[in-house]
Amino acid sequence: RDRRPTMGGDGGTVSTNRRYLRGAGSASHTADAKRSGGAPTDDERERLLQVMTTCTITGAALDLTGSGDIVACPYGRLYNREAAVQALLRRMESGAAAVSGADGKAAEPDIGYHCRGLKDLYPVRFQVTQKDGNDSGSGPKYAAVCPLTGVELNGSSPAILIVKIKAPKKKKSKDNDKAAQASQSDADASPNVLSERAIREVGVEALQEEYGPFDMANCIRLAPTVVGGVFDKVKSDLEAKRAEEKKSKNKKKRDKKRSEPGNANDDAATRKLPASANGGSSKKKARQDITTGSGAPGGNKSVAEAARANVGAAVASNPALSSLFSSGKP
Repeated sequence: RDRRPTMGGDGGTVSTNRRYLRGAGSASHTADAKRSGGAPTDDERERLLQVMTTCTITGAALDLTGSGDIVACPYGRLYNREAAVQALLRRMESGAAAVSGADGKAAEPDIGYHCRGLKDLYPVRFQVTQKDGNDSGSGPKYAAVCPLTGVELNGSSPAILIVKIKAPKKKKSKDNDKAAQASQSDADASPNVLSERAIREVGVEALQEEYGPFDMANCIRLAPTVVGGVFDKVKSDLEAKRAEEKKSKNKKKRDKKRSEPGNANDDAATRKLPASANGGSSKKKARQDITTGSGAPGGNKSVAEAARANVGAAVASNPALSSLFSSGKP
C-alpha cells in the first residue's frame, strides 16, 4: 500500500512541503531571516518605518513635504533640523562627558558623537505622494517614494541619500551670477533620495547630470537594517573613511610646512650664512686663542702667564717704565 502523503480534494496541503504552508513566507522567525539572506522581520520593518518617518530625537512625525526641515546623519538616522541643532548645542554646553546618570555612568547625548557638528548633517528632500485611504487624519498623509521607480521608501526598500561633492569656488562674471543662483536654488529644491534599485539599474554615471556631481562613497544609506550586518558595515566604513581623511589631512599639513620658506630648517641655514661671511670663524678663533693662550708669545700658556710676559717685555724695552717698577734706591 502506498503510504506517501497525498493531497486531498479539500484544499489542504502536504505538511512536509513547508513552502506551501499558509503564511510560511512571511513568518517572523530568526531561522527564516537567515534562510532568506537577512530579510527584515516584522518588528524590524516597523522600526525602519519609524526611522524613515519620525525624528530620532523627539519622536515627532517628520514633515516629508517640507524643504530643508529634515536632515540625516552619517548613520542614516533622520532628524528635524531644529531639534538636531539644539541637541548639538546641549552636547557642546555639557562638554565631552555628558551629565552623569543615576548609575554614575555618563548619559548618552541626544545625538551621537559620530555626528561631529553641522557639517555631518545633510539635508534630505523626499519625493512624496498622497496616500490612499487616509482621510481619518491618523498617521502621515504623504509617503516618500523614489522619483525614478515610484517605490515607497518606508525602510523595507533600501534608500540612498545623494550627497553632492562641493565644487571649488570659481570667479564668475556678474552676468552669470543670477543664472547660477537660480540653477543652484532649483537643485537645492529637487529630491535627493533615490532607491538603491534605481541607482543600480540606471547607473551612477547616468545620474550625474540631474543629481550630481556625487560619489557613491559619500552617499548615505538611510535607515540601515540591523539584520544582515548592514548597520555594522555602515559604522565600520565611516570609521575607515574618517581615519583616511585624518591621515591625508596630516600629510597635507606636513607638506605645507616643508614648502614654507620660513620653516625651522631654512631659518637655521639662513642664520649660519651671515656668521661665516662676516668673519664669524675668525671671531671664534680669537675666542679660542684667548682661552688657550695660543696667540701670546711663548706658545701654549695660560692667560695670566701671557699677560705677565707681555708686561715684562714692555717694561724691559721702556726705560721710563723700568724706573717706575724698579725696587732699587737712587
